[in-house]
Amino acid sequence: GLPSLKNIWLLVIALSLVCGAVVTLGCGGASVGKRIIAAAVCGILTGLLYTAVSFILSQNSGIIAENIISRGVWRIFIFAILSAIGAIVTELKLLDPDAA
Repeated sequence: GLPSLKNIWLLVIALSLVCGAVVTLGCGGASVGKRIIAAAVCGILTGLLYTAVSFILSQNSGIIAENIISRGVWRIFIFAILSAIGAIVTELKLLDPDAA
């Protein structure tokens, strides 16, 4: 069977937080709000990708598509929230350029 979020929860948390941090660092001069939104969008896209891969891999396994879609909605939600948290934590950890 395919691994669920319960089986790979540590990887999901780490990947989401790193995704949010990388997006924040890559946004350059964007405002804080736009960085957090960009991180959440990245999390949404990651959740969509995870759901799509799960759907593709389960085509011949007898898993019901409704289960994959309902789990996909939760994946998208979790990835978006954790990526936004990763962006916020990164913003808080960054040094203020005006303080230097």
